[in-house]
Amino acid sequence: YGSYNEIKHIQIADALEAMTGMPTAQTALKDIDEDQIWSDMLDYDKKNYIVCAGNSLGAEDERNNRIFSVVRLYDTDNFRIIKLRDHFGDFKWNGDFAIGSSLWTKELREEVGHYDGESGCFFMTITEFVKHFEYLTVCFYHENWVRTTEEVVTSYKSAAFFEILV
Repeated sequence: YGSYNEIKHIQIADALEAMTGMPTAQTALKDIDEDQIWSDMLDYDKKNYIVCAGNSLGAEDERNNRIFSVVRLYDTDNFRIIKLRDHFGDFKWNGDFAIGSSLWTKELREEVGHYDGESGCFFMTITEFVKHFEYLTVCFYHENWVRTTEEVVTSYKSAAFFEILV
C-alpha cells in the first residue's frame, strides 16, 4: 500500500492481513445470535486473536468507518462485558457501563480492572455491542505460523496444478 498511512483507506481485515501476514475474517453481526457472537468472541479471546469491531462496512468516508479493538471479555455474575479501545481517543461511550454509570460497583470495577480515565478504553455489554456494531473482524494471528505465497505465471489457455505438502 506504500505506507502505513495509506492503510486507512482499506478495510481493517486487509490492513491486518497486510501487517501480520495472517488470515483474517470479517463477519456481519446483524443475523447472528448474541449468544453465538459471545461464544465466538470468548474463543478468539482465549486464543489471543486480534479482534476489532466496526461500523459502516465499506464506507468511503473514513470518519464513518470507525474501528475499535476488542481488548478483553469479562463474564461476570450478572453481565457479559466487553472492554474496547478507541485508538483515536476521541470517542465517548454514553451507554451502560460508561464512566460514571451506576452499574459500576466497587467489586465489579476490581473484577474487570476498570478505572475512570483509562485512555481510549470503554466497556459495554454484549447486548449493547451487538446493537451498536455492524461487523467483527478477526485476525487469526499465531506466533509460530509461517505464511508464504508463490506467484505463478502461465501462458494463455494453460493450466497449472500444484501439490502442497505440509
